Amino acid sequence: MTKISNPDYSLSELYAVEFIKELPSGANRPVLCRTIDKSTGEESYTIIKLLQSERMDYSALSRELAASWIATEMDIPTPTPAKVHISPDFVKQVSNTRIFDRFESSIGYNFGSNYIESAIQPDEYIRLNESNKFAASLIYTFDFLIGNPDRTIAKPNLLLTDEKLMVIDHELAFVAMAHSFTQKQEPWKLNDSDLHDFKKRIIPKLIKKSDFIEVEIEQRLRYLDEFFWSKMIETMPKEWYWESWNTVIPYLKLIIERSTDFINNVKHTLS
Repeated sequence: MTKISNPDYSLSELYAVEFIKELPSGANRPVLCRTIDKSTGEESYTIIKLLQSERMDYSALSRELAASWIATEMDIPTPTPAKVHISPDFVKQVSNTRIFDRFESSIGYNFGSNYIESAIQPDEYIRLNESNKFAASLIYTFDFLIGNPDRTIAKPNLLLTDEKLMVIDHELAFVAMAHSFTQKQEPWKLNDSDLHDFKKRIIPKLIKKSDFIEVEIEQRLRYLDEFFWSKMIETMPKEWYWESWNTVIPYLKLIIERSTDFINNVKHTLS
């Protein structure tokens, strides 16, 4: 996936043309559809999180998209995001399906990402190679950065291909830092609230403290510079804009300013 800091980046716009199936996993029950790229005419298969789903609204679409962009900027593999248009004509095609109402209530643009056919969802017992151990340590840091509580043993929200570990599903990210009264005075430090669900997280089952390469992780955090944040706001679809970005982005910048301390604090949660 191209980084949004690349001058050539643009968010793909896709049209849903064929419903394939509803996926069994995920609280918001994503769907798999065949899509066509508005600009290129290229066909592909896309996972779509319909607006009419549990935990989904325009702010959730914004958080999903932002998390994908941040992950990519940090060189964390993630499926390529897109805006996927559900049209009234498409909805007519699915009128006989049991999820017709969800499609009908999601007419317009929805969050999508490319379907990774060969990927598996790892569990806590999988053994990672050295490259993916580093990737897992980067993902672990990323989750604390964005306040993502939703990568657990029960719901890993990871994809593993032959080559790489990928992150998915971030609609709950950033929520805990969205208001000034929920923000920490020193956000680079971890507190009980950050760690209350520690035993549920999957990454500590996959890596050890020794898998952290602090210098490399800090470099990835430094990619999130002023240009990145301004480009993120500029590129975000206007109808998806989340007003809380005005509070969240300065908070994230404080963490990155103290990245060395932040990384050490994350690292020391591991055995």
